[in-house]
Amino acid sequence: MKNETSFFIKGFKHTAFITLLSRISGFIRDIFIATFLGAGIFSDIFLIAFKLPNLFRRITAEGALTSAFLPIYTLLIQEKGKSFANDFFISFLIKAVFYLSLLLILFELFMPFVIYILAPGFANNDIVTTQIILLSRITIIFMPLISVVALLGVITNVSGRFWPIALTPIILNGCLIISCYFISDIDYLRSLPLAIASVLAGFLQLIFMIIIIKKFQIFRSKKDDYKNISNANKIDIKIYLKKTWIKFIPAAFGGGILQINILVDTILASLLGFGSVSYLYFADRIAQLPLGIIGIALSTSLLASLSKSIASKNIKQFSNQLLTSFEIGLFFSIPASFVLFFFPDIIISILFERGEFGLKEKNATIEALKAYSVGIPAFIILKS
Repeated sequence: MKNETSFFIKGFKHTAFITLLSRISGFIRDIFIATFLGAGIFSDIFLIAFKLPNLFRRITAEGALTSAFLPIYTLLIQEKGKSFANDFFISFLIKAVFYLSLLLILFELFMPFVIYILAPGFANNDIVTTQIILLSRITIIFMPLISVVALLGVITNVSGRFWPIALTPIILNGCLIISCYFISDIDYLRSLPLAIASVLAGFLQLIFMIIIIKKFQIFRSKKDDYKNISNANKIDIKIYLKKTWIKFIPAAFGGGILQINILVDTILASLLGFGSVSYLYFADRIAQLPLGIIGIALSTSLLASLSKSIASKNIKQFSNQLLTSFEIGLFFSIPASFVLFFFPDIIISILFERGEFGLKEKNATIEALKAYSVGIPAFIILKS
């Protein structure tokens, strides 16, 4: 039990530290976006376009897809061996890529309809709506890429290496920062470099994870080995695939309801005029600092650790790890909530008040941040 608890604590420390670096790079990215685009029509266009891939990233990369897959993959390593688990992983990955590709095609075809639902406040402005649809058709390509990256992150986490997947957001942030220097003065092209950079980042993240997996020999299954799977193993793999998808569907539905709830802020903000989407975004980014460092770090390390406890049928160890997670979450989240509620003006001034981001944008973002800060402890406990 001591070894499993230390595995969880180690995973939390590593993930929290690298997530902190990731969040710092994310703030630098947001500072660049605020400086170059401000908080108005052009930032709204990109942020709405990036909302969809972010939504499905949370459902797949940080949610249902990985949470359904990881426990079964961990169980198979212990009961069937690493080779069988790897064959199962390849089968699951092929299926996931197929379904994600179909989803991508549907979004590309019906993007105008999706955007009219997501940003109804801009429906009367054909120029803005056309730009959002164009950028959304580009950014949605990020969705299947980051989902595959997340699945590769599962097998690195199970091996005890939590840092590779935690580093991948830094790649995205770096690409977006560099893209700011390519922002054009031409209005209809102004947000385009950011959309292209997000897709490029997805490919770079995928390449990075493949390199890591090969370097540390985390995944040793070869194509020939996969082709030569026995009929008995193929039947077993199909059974476990079915179990995984059965777990995924209700988890995706539940997570999807929560994420669609989050989309409501964009829908309502679009009705308030240009800039409102951006005010909420920049406030949310600050609120996401404790949520990301504590909440995501806890959930990432805890899921891998709890999966091992479930696989070994150690309920006491499972309960102890869950209680430890709650204690860590409350210890950090309550002070963070207090600071963000009472000192938002200082934080926002230091981070964003420069360039195209002025006093008006600052005051509107402050009010949004105060509202977000109240829910931080609850969100962190929910995440863990």
